[in-house]
Amino acid sequence: MDLQLPFENPWAWAIALCACAAVAEGLLTGGRVKELFTELQLPKPQISLLVWSAIGGAYYLAMLMVAHALFASAPVTFWTGAALALTVILMALNGAWNWLFFRRRSLLASLVFFVPYNLIALALAYALTKIGGRVFWWYTPYLGYLVFVTWWAYMVWKLNRVNRRDG
Repeated sequence: MDLQLPFENPWAWAIALCACAAVAEGLLTGGRVKELFTELQLPKPQISLLVWSAIGGAYYLAMLMVAHALFASAPVTFWTGAALALTVILMALNGAWNWLFFRRRSLLASLVFFVPYNLIALALAYALTKIGGRVFWWYTPYLGYLVFVTWWAYMVWKLNRVNRRDG
């Protein structure tokens, strides 16, 4: 069954979604990011906080473009609704990962968290392929990034597990 959603301005809705997610992520992350990065042994080559910030900006740009495409879809099919729900879930999980890693400082939990996170990311990719068009291509680089960041989280856990209470 196709629905017509009342999204008269898809850009406004997409920006609002991303802004809410970014604020929530910032609150969940806290203000001690630099401190944690200096305490941990990090895999080589080390990535600066500036580069991590640029990666975060690219993530939100990709999510903005995906959300806009989904909010602009008319009529809304099952796959559009599913993709929109998965986008919101993925953005919420992104904030939850930041809470685990930066606030709780649980390297093991943040590593294990990649299992459901990556499954949701893959489900979103599948839903976007069912929709067609350019929306999937805005999302594709994020899938490659997830391979890297999952490896990175594993290496951070491995390098620091001897000195940590959680691993």
